[in-house]
Amino acid sequence: MPFTANLLLSGLSGGYSSVQDINEIKDTTAVVVLTGGANTYRVGDNEIRALPRVSAFRALEAARVYGLMEDPLLVISGGVVGDALNAESEVMREALIKIGVPSERIIVEAQSRNTREHAIYLQPLLKDHHISRFVLITSPSEMWRAKATLEAADLHPIPSVTAEWTERRRRWLPTDAALRLSTSYICLLYTSDAADE
Repeated sequence: MPFTANLLLSGLSGGYSSVQDINEIKDTTAVVVLTGGANTYRVGDNEIRALPRVSAFRALEAARVYGLMEDPLLVISGGVVGDALNAESEVMREALIKIGVPSERIIVEAQSRNTREHAIYLQPLLKDHHISRFVLITSPSEMWRAKATLEAADLHPIPSVTAEWTERRRRWLPTDAALRLSTSYICLLYTSDAADE
């Protein structure tokens, strides 16, 4: 149920919030956004690529923070996952350009398939562009793990979490979105416990 899923999620978000004041990020020169999936629909030779809800919220937060800053670089990190034909970062790049981020300010990292690989591939890319401190964009439920993983790779993120979709009208009835959120929470707990052993 949405009520239960949101309750679980609030315990996982770690108290992170979104950046509101430019003074919070005055020493940063870039925004780094981690992708959260991409969908490809194909019939014959025609194809439509689209962001799912999680990635759309991340793209919107990245564009918002980009607008707060003075001409930063915007780095999108996410490769080809599963049987997809295109890197998630390429799909998000198209969406960000449509909502006003200049294409020449966007850098795509299209190899990583998980949080650990985000750190592996972002480290040399950020170093090549002389980026030491940056704003990190991801979902509330993912931020604690993403931040810890990037810091372990000697990177210095400042968290800014996305908005999170919630179903308010049907909070006491089961929904697919609530099931996905609850499953995500349980999987994160399981992988966190496994990593500690």
